Amino acid sequence: MNTTPVYVLLVDDEDALVGILATQLTEQFGYVTRVLHDGREAIELLESGENPPSLVITDYDMPEVNGIELLQWITDRKMQVPVIVLTGAGTEHVATESLRLGAYDFLRKEHLDLQRLGVTIQSVLERRRLRAMEEVEKDRAVEAVRNQEATDQVHAILTGIQPALLDGLASLHSGLDLLRQRTSKLPVSEQGSCDELIQRLHKEVETLEGTMKMLLELYAFVSSHHSHLQQIQELLRSVHSSKRS
Repeated sequence: MNTTPVYVLLVDDEDALVGILATQLTEQFGYVTRVLHDGREAIELLESGENPPSLVITDYDMPEVNGIELLQWITDRKMQVPVIVLTGAGTEHVATESLRLGAYDFLRKEHLDLQRLGVTIQSVLERRRLRAMEEVEKDRAVEAVRNQEATDQVHAILTGIQPALLDGLASLHSGLDLLRQRTSKLPVSEQGSCDELIQRLHKEVETLEGTMKMLLELYAFVSSHHSHLQQIQELLRSVHSSKRS
């Protein structure tokens, strides 16, 4: 099965260290890596939307835009890419600030080794996957509430207009019956065409009644969350059939 390779963006101004890390991550874990040497370059890349990385590993201490500023920029724009911050000795406050701003983890450079980094990356990617699943479920829950609210509103509208529609259709039938009585006094030569027209109008009103009934039944299936496909298809076929007749 083909899977998208993990793409790690490394941001660090120490050429030797970041070059070694990039090579080892590619050779031992099969990750796609890209190296940038300043937070500003990383911002420009992320802002472009070009091939977004699976993960960003950034050093804290860089000349133009440091790791905390890069993390702040990512957090402010609600980007979903997880970030690991590398810190040096004596920068415990940086680790605390990194986590506060949403970093998934931080590592001390003096304790850094490939296996530890590999385990951290796998852990961060798994946490990101689980967080993404939670976000999807949360969105589904919100959507379900909105759908229920919309369903309730439609129910209220239908409840309000259904009696008026039924009364209107009944009035049409009564009016057509009255018209037929009045046309009975017309000459025989004219009665035939009038009766034919009245009969056709009666049929159109009956079609409207049937269609409205089927639409209400369809709504009942949807609103009760028992959307049986076969029953809905039968209703749709009935609607099409009534149109042809």
